[in-house]
Amino acid sequence: MSQPAATAGRGRILAVLAIATLAVTSIVSLGACGNGGKGTRVLGNEPTGQPGIGAISTGPSSSPTDGGTPTSAPPTHPYPSDYARAVVTAWVNRDASFLTLLTNASSKNKLYSIGSVDRHWTLAASEGAAGSSYASFFNDDGDWIVIRMINAQIAARQWHAGSIQAWDKIAYPADAVAYVNYYMNAYLDENTARMTQLGNQAMTSHFMGLTTKPNSEFTVGTPDGTAGHTHVEVTEPTASFDVTFRLVNQNLGVAHAMEGCDSGC
Repeated sequence: MSQPAATAGRGRILAVLAIATLAVTSIVSLGACGNGGKGTRVLGNEPTGQPGIGAISTGPSSSPTDGGTPTSAPPTHPYPSDYARAVVTAWVNRDASFLTLLTNASSKNKLYSIGSVDRHWTLAASEGAAGSSYASFFNDDGDWIVIRMINAQIAARQWHAGSIQAWDKIAYPADAVAYVNYYMNAYLDENTARMTQLGNQAMTSHFMGLTTKPNSEFTVGTPDGTAGHTHVEVTEPTASFDVTFRLVNQNLGVAHAMEGCDSGC
């Protein structure tokens, strides 16, 4: 008997919005926030606003309040042209005052409570719905964060437009079916770092190189165990996706349990 795939937090953001009232396994919703265009620039350790972090606007550094009266931004922080990147970069650089200006004190405290994580963040996707924009980032360890931004506030160049929609630290399921589900959701999100941590670089390159990719309606089949391995089939008919993954039993619960598959990876 086959099992339906999980379709929530680590699937496409728009799918998440459509079923926002459902619980999302292992994702902690932290608030509202984010934006940014699709791309692969990495957010590193450089000071906020420097090249490679996200372009900062050279326009006016003031923004209207709700009453329409301009308020001056700190002179060292013009209003960012890439708001989501500015949020993540301020967090990475522990720039508390700017992070609070971009989000609020509550969001800043929630981000700081996450603790120490890899500091190099890559944008995976940017999508929008219902007056908000959502930017999804992953770091080199495969952790995942979604920034939400209020479009009207961004358009009006108002501060406090961002917050944290979701945070998902990478995990390594001990169950073979759960492990494959987790890998497939990372694939749908284009979280290539997580894919490589769960599998290997050859698998990541193979699946990311496919012209037609599956959607969140994939189905995970019943596991079949042989000689220290577990084989799990995944199908998704719209993309003619039919792959059997091979997992090393002793690696379940840790990294790199997915050894390969039957389709050239």
